[in-house]
Amino acid sequence: MFFAGTWSGRLIVVNTIMFILVSIDSGSLMQPGADTLLKWGAKDNILLAQGEFWRLITPIFLHIGLIHYLFNNWAIYVLGYQIEFLLKPKWFLALYIIAGLFGNIASALFSLGISAGASSSLFGLLGAGFFLERKVRAIKDNQETQLGPTQGRSVSVYTGMVVANLALGLVIPQIDNSAHIGGLFAGILFTYALLSLRPNRVMPQSVLRGSIVSGLMTCLFLAGLALSCSSRYTRYRIDVAISESKTEPARRYYYLTQLVRLDESNVEARWKRLEFVLLHGLFELAEDDIQYLRNSQVSEQEWDKFIHNLNRLGHQEAARWLELQLQNQPS
Repeated sequence: MFFAGTWSGRLIVVNTIMFILVSIDSGSLMQPGADTLLKWGAKDNILLAQGEFWRLITPIFLHIGLIHYLFNNWAIYVLGYQIEFLLKPKWFLALYIIAGLFGNIASALFSLGISAGASSSLFGLLGAGFFLERKVRAIKDNQETQLGPTQGRSVSVYTGMVVANLALGLVIPQIDNSAHIGGLFAGILFTYALLSLRPNRVMPQSVLRGSIVSGLMTCLFLAGLALSCSSRYTRYRIDVAISESKTEPARRYYYLTQLVRLDESNVEARWKRLEFVLLHGLFELAEDDIQYLRNSQVSEQEWDKFIHNLNRLGHQEAARWLELQLQNQPS
């Protein structure tokens, strides 16, 4: 039986259970919401930097709404069985997990958004299929040179799927292309190492080549893990994003909030966010930072300098509002 007798089927069962639980918790089949996704293990750069390393593995069993769940699990059903048959069950499962890890590490390195889904693992399966397809094609081409050309060539199905899905990721901004590419390369490298280390009919066995590629993957994994979970690197990425979003207020506020989330005690980040919301007239969003800064024993001189700067920039209303808040709030 497919769902009980293959890892492809078992993964679909696990994904289905997770989808049902998340949908019940969020009360929505289509859009579970960021808070619910974080609760159930979505990838989040801030929480990774705060030590929740398990968020590099849990996202591959978590999906963002019904369409996302259906598409990814249909892909597991179509691709998974084929790759599992070719690589054998235990190596298929290892590939699925490793590609998911590499994809989520790549996502953490190059994307600051919350993400979830089996796509990185699926691209690992595509990478395996792509590699096997190229090797089989090379064998056929070699036979053609010896036996004479045959009529026509087989369609490169996996190659077409890789190209189409990467192109789709470039068109749709919500798609996490970094996770896809990370999973794809992990799938190619894993399959190359596996076939090099084990006897097979596709390529000559070479323990040396397989060991080198395995060592390379291990080094890439450890380096990526250290960097993706580094608070210093995450702070750098957020600072860059803040600088690049000067003309996009909503994005800028999001990244300023990420900076505060990274370190709640970061007084400089609090000042930056407070200045932003006051300059944009978002007074209702300023109270938390004002209260925190008051509790941090910020001096009256610092408050006076901040208010003076608001007036200098032509935001007298914001300056007056802040003065009233400081007068009304207990120190």
